[in-house]
Amino acid sequence: MITDPENKITETQTLADTLETVEVSQVLKKRGKRKIIDLISGVEITAGDEESQATQPLLKMLVERGWIAEQIQSRPQWRVPKRPSDNTQEGRKSGFPVDIAIFEDVVSQGDPSKIRIICECKK
Repeated sequence: MITDPENKITETQTLADTLETVEVSQVLKKRGKRKIIDLISGVEITAGDEESQATQPLLKMLVERGWIAEQIQSRPQWRVPKRPSDNTQEGRKSGFPVDIAIFEDVVSQGDPSKIRIICECKK
């Protein structure tokens, strides 16, 4: 990643050899921290290395490959319950957050029994 003195991204970024070059759009700076707009939810998030080099490029790739954005949850992060018996709204609140959750279809987005893929991204 190349940055200018104001910490704005000035060139495109790549994620491993399997992804094409991905541009991270709309980099903002607030209170000394870089911010970006999440590609799926539109929520402003901190642009850490994991977000800008792994999670956001993967989200873009998923949509480009045919997944419907409305069946993907990135922000707020989906929470996996700590125990299978905690698979309720309350149990998930105390669960482990995942970077990306993909559901069977648009209608089942948010239904814990309809999750197809869970992604935890690392830099």
